[in-house]
Amino acid sequence: MVNDMNKYMFSIIVLMLLLLVTSCSKISNPLGSDNPPDSQTSISPSGIEYVGDYTFYGKDGSLETGKLIKDDKGHIKLLPDRSASSYSNWWFDISVNYLNPRYYTPDGIPVYYLGDEAKYQIALDYKRGFPLNLYPILYAKMQTDQVYYPSLVHLPGQSIKIYDPLLIAPYGYVEINDSYNIPPGMIPGSHATLVSVMIEVLEGRFEFLIASGVGGMWDTTVPE
Repeated sequence: MVNDMNKYMFSIIVLMLLLLVTSCSKISNPLGSDNPPDSQTSISPSGIEYVGDYTFYGKDGSLETGKLIKDDKGHIKLLPDRSASSYSNWWFDISVNYLNPRYYTPDGIPVYYLGDEAKYQIALDYKRGFPLNLYPILYAKMQTDQVYYPSLVHLPGQSIKIYDPLLIAPYGYVEINDSYNIPPGMIPGSHATLVSVMIEVLEGRFEFLIASGVGGMWDTTVPE
């Protein structure tokens, strides 16, 4: 009888210890193992503001959905859904074609004389089906920068051009012609044309870069 009583008391103590351990576990993890944290809760620290949703269809058949969020500095960022397919290709394929060089180097780099008007054409292939004139993205703008290479210091004169707005349809392709007057006293050498595309959202209050890079290389030399 005493042994049965001891076994009974031992069982009660073990049960109480199990209940205590379980209780402590739930306090340290209120959601419990069967309730994983919501994705927005786990990636939305203090200062992050929800702006809107987006859906992008790629020419390669990929699909990305997600949310636009604003950080504590006012920057708008894309936050893909965890269940969406993710891809790293640019929104745009961008290239620069130099139209009137004096000649080409053996490596195929176009060469201009100091004092020339360098004419070029920017080709933009938009690889998304998302209109750039619908909420939350109002429109896009493009900027070209003529710079020394590899320092990326701006060339003198009108070396910065801004195309605001950039008019292009979903899955669209455009060619934009422009030129740069090369100052006669400029230091000759290697140069690059940088092309950047930005989108503006929420009535012009925020903008962020979606594509940027070297669109093309060119050289200058002193006239013969």
